[in-house]
Amino acid sequence: IEQHVKEEIFVREGLALGLDQDDPVIRKRIYSKVDFLVRAQLEAKQASDEDLLAI
Repeated sequence: IEQHVKEEIFVREGLALGLDQDDPVIRKRIYSKVDFLVRAQLEAKQASDEDLLAI
């Protein structure tokens, strides 16, 4: 738990300092996460009524 708290504090402080700005690694990670979410939403919308009833 202590490590998790430390990580959260460091992340918040880093964001407050703007360390996420103009960082290609962070931009790529954000892109990947949003791409994953968009694809998941598209797949969910493509499910047929029959598919949904089977769940």
